[in-house]
Amino acid sequence: MRRTLLLTWIVLGACAPRAATRPAPEASAPLLASVQASTLGDTVRFVLQVTDTARAPVDLVFPTSQSYDFVVKQDGRELWRSSAGRAFTQAVRRERWGAGETKSYTAAWAPAPGVRGRVVVEGILTARPRVAQALQFDLE
Repeated sequence: MRRTLLLTWIVLGACAPRAATRPAPEASAPLLASVQASTLGDTVRFVLQVTDTARAPVDLVFPTSQSYDFVVKQDGRELWRSSAGRAFTQAVRRERWGAGETKSYTAAWAPAPGVRGRVVVEGILTARPRVAQALQFDLE
């Protein structure tokens, strides 16, 4: 059974309900984020999309080679982190995104047997300015 859950648009800097679209403080353009989760069998696939919505490029600074992360929590307890057990180059890098450019980042998670109920996934762009979006969904 395939089920797609979609929560779109906007939280810059932190997850907050009904957050308004606004530019991140250090950015030269507003960034919009959305996170999606879809299940197929025993796997959950996550997609984080981030868009430069301005008519001008935006310069982002990444403190490491890591571009994104996904974190899954249930009742405040972390169940999974896509970056766990991975190493990242400790070198500052810069990216310039064109006006209107959208980038997508994906990860797949196989929940442990018995994990059911409501969980929250946060998709994070690890750049400065930090951009994150959260989504609640139910595991059956």
